[in-house]
Amino acid sequence: MKNFNFQLAGDTGIHFYPKNEDNKYIELLLNDIKRKPPNGIIDLIPSLVNLLVVFDPKTTSSQALIDYVNQLKFSNTKIIHSNPSHWEIPVCYGSKYGLDLNFISDQCEVSKEDIVSIHQNKIYKVSMMGFLPGLPFLTELDQKLKLPRKSNPRTLVPSGSIGIAINQSVIYPQDSPGGWNLVGRTPINLFDQRRENSILLSVGDKITFNKINDEEFDYIFNKNLYSPFKINKIEA
Repeated sequence: MKNFNFQLAGDTGIHFYPKNEDNKYIELLLNDIKRKPPNGIIDLIPSLVNLLVVFDPKTTSSQALIDYVNQLKFSNTKIIHSNPSHWEIPVCYGSKYGLDLNFISDQCEVSKEDIVSIHQNKIYKVSMMGFLPGLPFLTELDQKLKLPRKSNPRTLVPSGSIGIAINQSVIYPQDSPGGWNLVGRTPINLFDQRRENSILLSVGDKITFNKINDEEFDYIFNKNLYSPFKINKIEA
């Protein structure tokens, strides 16, 4: 069953796009390839709209992988994540860290208190890992907070900052420029080379934000300077 369109990415990659624009098929394809990978696969990189399959041209070919994908049947397939985790991420929404709360309040016509409540009382899914090591794109943001990215991005967004835009939320794993609307900041490092697995999150993981105050933020931040702070996992 041909569920995907494709586009070649040079001599060693193929982008697969769901024909019906149903993003669950990206996850189904990722899941199927991980479960029984064809020879020659080097890397699998999911995004919100496609799956990039990187391969070794000495071992396989683009046509062999296209044929492999075309013969897959997904009608009765369930998405099975390999050991998905549900993380509880502490976040301080205070004005010192929620730099755009006033702007968001004006644009969305929602009080700052309600913004915090709406953002916090949601379970997010890691749908894609982004343009920085360890940066998660989290879906689905409540429609009451839907707004575009900033027209003039900041030149520096501190690591741990939590932003919202469109129908997503992100967590910046390191200092960088950025155009997302900032609602708070976590003292946790999502990318920390002191850990065995330096990138904390994976596609398929879930995130719950746990509101903390300034004193709790400073405590965790300072503890994290000396060794990676242990993050709570929510049992399934």
